[in-house]
Amino acid sequence: MKALIGVTSIPRRARTGFGAVLAHETIPEMYLDLVRWAGAIPVILPVHADFEPDAVERLDGVLLTGGGDVDPAAYQQERAPATDGVDRRRDRFELDLARAAASRDVPVLAICRGMQVLNVALGGTLVQDIAAEVPGAAAHWVPERWNDAIHPVRFEPGSLLARLLGGEITVNSMHHQALDQLGDGLAAAGRSPDGLVEAVEMPGRHFLVGIQWHPECLGSGHASFRLFQSFADAAREVAA
Repeated sequence: MKALIGVTSIPRRARTGFGAVLAHETIPEMYLDLVRWAGAIPVILPVHADFEPDAVERLDGVLLTGGGDVDPAAYQQERAPATDGVDRRRDRFELDLARAAASRDVPVLAICRGMQVLNVALGGTLVQDIAAEVPGAAAHWVPERWNDAIHPVRFEPGSLLARLLGGEITVNSMHHQALDQLGDGLAAAGRSPDGLVEAVEMPGRHFLVGIQWHPECLGSGHASFRLFQSFADAAREVAA
């Protein structure tokens, strides 16, 4: 049986076929392709809807996607000047979804913003702007090289990510925020050379992993596609 993976949407305003510009809940097909190629069935979850806890019971896995910044009020901070793209409706939905999935041991793969949502949902905090708050940090916001691996991530020995990906891989980088204090139960599993957390996991769960890079942009030929395969395998075990 193929697993059913809930993929959170990315809201935007777009022109309809009849010309009006209206709110849409969209997702780049790259996310859906990797879920399908890993052998699972993707289902888009509208994040501007009210969260329904029963939905988690019907899903075998949850994919938290990228996007704008999480509202700092969600982790008890004032908003910094560089914080951008806040969508409180999306925040509420995804924070509730992340907490529900974690508490029920539903497999979770959280990508970029998704990893930040997961961390905040579990009580963690964020660095609101790496360039302003982390002296000596490398450039992590490099959108012009969105599909190009540009810096290494080194994985903690003994971590799930090290077992899946080896000691180090090279990834793309499109984030100006980072994890600060880790949420309850999360362990740092990978770091960039400047020490920033690039991956987290929760030991003892079916599969609960957050990564800061965008594997959907790197395709099935990149090493991190193994994360989608392992995620789909864990979700299939839940579905069985």
